[in-house]
Amino acid sequence: MKRLVYLFAVIPCLYAHSASAAPPAAPYLSAPELLEVCATSLPKQLECKEDFCSAMVDLRKRHQARFAAVDRAEMVKMCLSEIAVDGAGDFSARKERCAAWSKDRPTPQVLRSDAEAAAACFQKPTCQERIACWAPFTEKQLAAKPLRKAGT
Repeated sequence: MKRLVYLFAVIPCLYAHSASAAPPAAPYLSAPELLEVCATSLPKQLECKEDFCSAMVDLRKRHQARFAAVDRAEMVKMCLSEIAVDGAGDFSARKERCAAWSKDRPTPQVLRSDAEAAAACFQKPTCQERIACWAPFTEKQLAAKPLRKAGT
């Protein structure tokens, strides 16, 4: 089975970006911003790995037909294994991983306002609260499936 990491790490990562002091005019995060978000978010997901993987697997099974028949326990096990590696290392290494996952894929449309709201989720005191807050943003992304071509 292909690595499940693209949506275990990249799509969820898209939501952990905090707003800068002077937000850009673009309504969506750019491809470079998405890579920054991904690299920053992986350790946060690792910190909450059990809750993160449980929620992410449930979302993928619900919104991605190719995972509907895949054993949930196996998917969670794979996610836990992947995030243990993907969430480790320095920022540069994590950013390179994110770039490799997203190479040759359309750029996800992530509204800046959603990214800002989701970033607040990772400030909550417990992993259960963080992931419960974060999951609706990721579910919205998975349900909508809007993509932009790279570079737009």
